[in-house]
Amino acid sequence: MNDILHIVKTDDVETLTAESQRLLAENAKLREMMGLMQENVELRLTLKDYKKSQDLPPPRKSKEGSKDKACKSPDAEKVKQCKKCVGEIAYQLDRRIMCAIFPDQRLYGYWVANVKEKIIQVTTCSQTGKVNEQLRSELMQRYHRVMDELRKLGYDDKVHPYLIEYLVNTYGIMKERTTIHTEDMSPVDDPQVLRKMITEYMFGDKVQDILILLNCLAYLAKKKGSYIFIC
Repeated sequence: MNDILHIVKTDDVETLTAESQRLLAENAKLREMMGLMQENVELRLTLKDYKKSQDLPPPRKSKEGSKDKACKSPDAEKVKQCKKCVGEIAYQLDRRIMCAIFPDQRLYGYWVANVKEKIIQVTTCSQTGKVNEQLRSELMQRYHRVMDELRKLGYDDKVHPYLIEYLVNTYGIMKERTTIHTEDMSPVDDPQVLRKMITEYMFGDKVQDILILLNCLAYLAKKKGSYIFIC
């Protein structure tokens, strides 16, 4: 009797186990089908949104944006001319400073950046090595006098002499100074015209220093009673 009950119980357990496994398999299959249905719905919605976006007219280009872009892209020829003017400003300022120190000296190879070396060279006899102390003192006084005047305009004798050399070497100088005019035919020899040109067409961290050089040049030209650009 016990053996019969054991067989019955064993059969029931096996049946229940098989049924449980079948239900688990069906449940997994249903989950898979539900997932596919959800993906199908999401795909339909995505396709619907995409179709709507394709039917929309293309966005209009902003006229103001195009205008601003055009305004921010200055004419290459004007920029080139401005850079030449900047190189000329630097060159003319250097020449005027050197002329104030060496009024009767041929200035080939003379720059404000090496002015102290040139003062030593000029005041030292190449044959005997004897120093003309009086001339050296006079030249140094001229140098300090002009530097004191320019410092009031923002000139820095530790920075701007080397900037001058850089600007001349980078941008060059104008070949025909008297024939270049701006759009309204104002001559570039006018400090106000040059200042406007620099602020409009020059960019970067050197603009303020370039304006200082222009102010110094305008000051020395006015003091001398001459045009800004001299041959």
